[in-house]
Amino acid sequence: STTICLSELDPIVPSDAVKEHVLAHRAERRAEGLSSQVEVKVLPGATHGSFVFEKDYQRSVVDMIKDIAKTQT
Repeated sequence: STTICLSELDPIVPSDAVKEHVLAHRAERRAEGLSSQVEVKVLPGATHGSFVFEKDYQRSVVDMIKDIAKTQT
C-alpha cells in the first residue's frame, strides 16, 4: 500500500488538491468494485518540510509509519 503524508499548511504543495485527488481515486475504485491501496494523511498545522525540522511532526510521521507497519505484518 501507499500512504501520502501531506502538510496541512504547505505553501508549496497544494495539499488540499492532492488530498481531494486521492479521495476521488478511492471513490472511483470503490465504484468499480475495487479497493485502493492509496491512503492520505494530513499533518495538522504543518508547513512544507515540518516533519524534517520539527520533533513533534517527526514523531507523528514515525508513529504513522509504525502503525502502517503493524497492519502489514
